[in-house]
Amino acid sequence: MPLTLAATALTLVTITAGGETPVAAHPTLDDLAFMTGQWRADWNGNELEEHFATPRAGSMIGMFRWCSDNATRFTEHMVIEAREDGVHLFLRHFNPGSIPWEQETQGPMAFRLVAAENNRAVFEHDTVPFPKRIIYHRPTPHSLVARLEGRGDDDAPRTMEFTFRSIEMATTTDTLTAAGHSLGYTGSMTLAFQVMDMAKAIDWYQDTLGFKLMYKLDEMGWCELSTADRNILVGLSQVEEPKVAGGPVPTFGVKDIDEARRQLEAKGVRFDGATREIPEMVKLATFYDPDGNTLMLHESLAEQP
Repeated sequence: MPLTLAATALTLVTITAGGETPVAAHPTLDDLAFMTGQWRADWNGNELEEHFATPRAGSMIGMFRWCSDNATRFTEHMVIEAREDGVHLFLRHFNPGSIPWEQETQGPMAFRLVAAENNRAVFEHDTVPFPKRIIYHRPTPHSLVARLEGRGDDDAPRTMEFTFRSIEMATTTDTLTAAGHSLGYTGSMTLAFQVMDMAKAIDWYQDTLGFKLMYKLDEMGWCELSTADRNILVGLSQVEEPKVAGGPVPTFGVKDIDEARRQLEAKGVRFDGATREIPEMVKLATFYDPDGNTLMLHESLAEQP
């Protein structure tokens, strides 16, 4: 199978804006955690899958599968390793029967991680013209965009780009649709809060609750942060006088509510009274962000099946 087809498949897992390699100092394996997950894309009647495990013990493993006509055409096995000279991506393609592609029998293709920041990573190959560059980007909690860049056989610039959706999210959406819900749910949710000082609020949600800023639109006074649940975002809207009274209260599940409360109180977070307990059901603790928005922690006391 020609290398161009490998590039085509590989393309499914990369993205870049403008084709230039961004500058980032000393990217690490942990910077690639955003790639973790199970991803699926449809491309011209072909079904593509990408799977990445979490970074652990100096490595990160991945798998890609290209299917068409209800058959697997080829697979791609990937290992990302942290070494003394940096982070490297090694990948090799296999036909059915685990037969390696002819041009890769001497070893896997090797790429260096040259940049990684803001849920975006760029890998480059020293000699191969295509793909010269593989770029991964996660623009939302439930999508992974992949792009391949380089030059074709005629030396003309060549790019390929694919957008993957979270398999977990797609399954949730399919379940809702099958149950008769026709609103087109995507499986994601954004919890919006009004704040007076955007910069201060971002710092609080990141430093205190451990959320991560995804993007900020200064001209709109809006930003979004990712949470521990990949399908739930927190949105902050900057206003002169936040209206925080009433409305639903976002409640975050934790394993140990007493320990979580202890950590938050150590950071100066204000709680509303003592932790409440409904025996054999749940513990609840109410607290506030700097603008007075109400939040809650809950710990389930019900026996797990």
